Amino acid sequence: MEKAKHTLVIIGRGLLILVAVLFILLSIAGLGGVWHVNRAATDVTLKVFAVVESGVSVADSGVNQALNKVKESRSEVLQTQEDIDTLGKNLKENHPALIALSQRLDNRLAPSVGKIQLALEPVRDGLVTVDSALTVANSIPYFREKAPGLKDTQDALDNISSLNADITQLRTTIRVAAEGKADALTNETTTLLLNITKRVDDRLAQTQGNLEQVQNKINALQEEIARKKARLLFIYNMAAALFSLLLLWLIYSQVVVISVQVKKLRGNIQQEAVAAPPPPDDTPTRPLLAEINAVPDGAADITADEPDSLAMVSEPAVLGDEETD
Repeated sequence: MEKAKHTLVIIGRGLLILVAVLFILLSIAGLGGVWHVNRAATDVTLKVFAVVESGVSVADSGVNQALNKVKESRSEVLQTQEDIDTLGKNLKENHPALIALSQRLDNRLAPSVGKIQLALEPVRDGLVTVDSALTVANSIPYFREKAPGLKDTQDALDNISSLNADITQLRTTIRVAAEGKADALTNETTTLLLNITKRVDDRLAQTQGNLEQVQNKINALQEEIARKKARLLFIYNMAAALFSLLLLWLIYSQVVVISVQVKKLRGNIQQEAVAAPPPPDDTPTRPLLAEINAVPDGAADITADEPDSLAMVSEPAVLGDEETD
């Protein structure tokens, strides 16, 4: 019964050691898995943010270009207003100046307005790309952002489309005046041109305001993206580090369990060895009997005579009367 108990104890400790080894192997595999997941999550996050940052960068560059063109156009429109106000007092005498003004509108203002539209179209496309990327990025925890300035950009494009019609009317009117066909309509022509330039400037000012709002939102989004990207990467690394420490602690605890169980297992084996009965004596008895039977004859005679001798010694001596006296 005692031997069976010792055997069960040894088997139990062996199973504990086996389970501890299994936990160690799983923990080592878990360490590799934790950092693999961390690397995969980091790669996905960086790719998503790269798409967002690329789209935002394109939009920011386009907005800056469009703003510069808007400012140039507004400066050109202001100069055109001053020229019209000066030349409108006598269109016929200032005929060469009107021709120069018409050419300047054709060569500078009209192309500048066209470049604004060309700069804004990539901005809109870039913001649409950003919006699509942010839709994916919003699935990441703690990330909720929207594409900035889509409506403002679209409003700016609408203003530029309406502005093209005003620019065309302005150029046509000045060209007619420069050709000397509007001498009888000097005041009306001047007033019309000033009204057109004012309307053009108003639209440009509204476009500039929209673009400045877009630019401010883009700058805010860039700062927010950089901050959230750094925070997410920090969270990923901290989570991986904490899980790694937990798994390392688990490995250490299982090593301690194995060490303790191995010591106890050795003690049980030694205890069982001490408690085991000694091996049976395998000394043969037949040779001993043979040796006894092989006693020499002389020794046998002596052995045979020993009872008589003992009898003689044991009997009391009979002394004669003389000896008694």
